Amino acid sequence: EIFMNINSGKISLTNTELIKALLLSENSVIKKPELTAMQFSEIEQGLMNDNFWFMIQPQEFKRIGNSIELVKGKELQYRETSDLRNKLLRFDLLCNLVAGIDFKLYQQDPLVSFRFFYDNRDKLDELWREIRDCYRILQSIYNDMEAYHYVGFLTYQNPGVSGYTRIRSLLDSYRNNKRSEFIAYLKKQIKVYEDPDKLDFKKNKGQIRCCLLLHNILTLINCYKQNKNNSKLRLNRPFETFPFELLYRQEWNIEHIAPATDNPLKNVADQSQWIASTKSDFPELFENPNETYKDNQYSRFSEDVHKNIYGLYQDYLNLLQEDDDSLSKDEVRKKREEIFDKLYNAIVESTDALAGNDAINEKYCIGNYVLLDEVTNKSFHNALFPTKRRIIISASGQQLDMLDHEVRLAYIPPCTKAAFMKFYNTQPSVSLTQWTETDVKEYRKNIVDLQSKFR
Repeated sequence: EIFMNINSGKISLTNTELIKALLLSENSVIKKPELTAMQFSEIEQGLMNDNFWFMIQPQEFKRIGNSIELVKGKELQYRETSDLRNKLLRFDLLCNLVAGIDFKLYQQDPLVSFRFFYDNRDKLDELWREIRDCYRILQSIYNDMEAYHYVGFLTYQNPGVSGYTRIRSLLDSYRNNKRSEFIAYLKKQIKVYEDPDKLDFKKNKGQIRCCLLLHNILTLINCYKQNKNNSKLRLNRPFETFPFELLYRQEWNIEHIAPATDNPLKNVADQSQWIASTKSDFPELFENPNETYKDNQYSRFSEDVHKNIYGLYQDYLNLLQEDDDSLSKDEVRKKREEIFDKLYNAIVESTDALAGNDAINEKYCIGNYVLLDEVTNKSFHNALFPTKRRIIISASGQQLDMLDHEVRLAYIPPCTKAAFMKFYNTQPSVSLTQWTETDVKEYRKNIVDLQSKFR
């Protein structure tokens, strides 16, 4: 009461601040207030770790007047840090779990668990032990390589409204089982995709995204186990974990490794950029074929294909420079798009044909999908495989000249990098200019094998 009177007319106190004041007040039954204050601060700091928080929650909370609202989706994306006052609401999760508060009730009354603690102030010592126990278990899960990834995946796969029921089940299972039994419990909750090609790209994007995420997670866990069991390496800590906070702070796309779009670029800037990147990968297509074949220079393409593409390219350049008053801007745009469409399709078909009998058969399949953040994905601009590969390398932090592409550093999931680096194809001869049918089959096999053996 005194605490609230002092703060009268200022920013209203949060549920957590009121509970802290109750715990540390002179009339509290807490026997060691100094130790309690230190423990409270440690838990608060731990909850501010986004990597920990987004393992168990798919959103933030914010207080608006006398109610709690969720912060998720676009509102949460691309923030470097969360609002500090919103982060302080994270402690409410532990208080609500101990008080048995339903999330919907908490949304309507942000101080509901404080009222519970106040009404049970003679049991504060016991309630405080329960809060610490909840936090201790969640930290133990966070520090366990397997448990961390399985819980983080389940949070993403089944976000629900707030996850209160899911977290209570996690706590109960952890308390009542050995570690091996707890891990088995988590694995049982995870939906695997043993035949992912049955997932329709247009209808099942969420499931495809989960399938690709699970592949990344199982890959990280398997690598850790193999290295940990290697007596020469003596690896005790994971060298890489999946940053679940980025799943919610960024927009994620399902990217086709081999281009699958039938709707190429429409504006001149994007078209010019696509041509520039394609030039760097297949320069002979943009050189005069009369000179190339006159001097018997080596070319990966037939003379007819070369002449067709070069002719379309010249038509496109001429159209950009054309100044015909008889045509409207809209007519010029349509004419330019028509020529570029033909050029684009001719180049895609001819470069795909380089794989010969190993050309990819079906582009809408799990063996042609990777998980990629939206910003990096948009920087592709319908690029061919070699350009995409260079962008992935650059976005991963390597210093490469990326032509005219504006590429920023990004988190590239391990399996996305592995696909573009051709790790799954163990054949002695590997093409770096196309994503081939062999690549598709080997990549798909790895996805299916990991998930079929998961149980």
